[in-house]
Amino acid sequence: MSIWMKIGLFFTGLIFKIKKLFGGGATAAATAALPEGGFSFELIKKAEELNDYDKYLEKAKTLTGVVKMSCGDKDALIEMKEGKLKVMKSGIEPTATVAFTESGWAAMTAGTDVKTLVMSGEIKFSGNVAPLMANMGALKLLFLSILGKLEKK
Repeated sequence: MSIWMKIGLFFTGLIFKIKKLFGGGATAAATAALPEGGFSFELIKKAEELNDYDKYLEKAKTLTGVVKMSCGDKDALIEMKEGKLKVMKSGIEPTATVAFTESGWAAMTAGTDVKTLVMSGEIKFSGNVAPLMANMGALKLLFLSILGKLEKK
């Protein structure tokens, strides 16, 4: 990463922290837009519809691992093997975790860019995230599916 990119990321993060401190920014506006029910296992379970979507299967064919998605005290495990998904509540150890704050989940469902939420600390990734980052196209389809915004063409 170039020094200019590092400087840009630093100042972008600083601006988000200042906005958050004074009550502004995407997360404050999006909290009001929290959909009925918010984050839930049943909502994440919707991702299994991708098992029948050829575009996803092509993008995720090398994706293998278990991702724990959590928000507050709720979580779901998504097992991925050669693109196929299985969502469960327990029984398997995650290889990576995606943790959302309540306001971060609300902001994402309202359409705020994931990169913005990561930089502001509303979404945190941990564990072995390299396979996820290498399959960003599949990950985007996963989130669109969960949020009910996937347009199959």
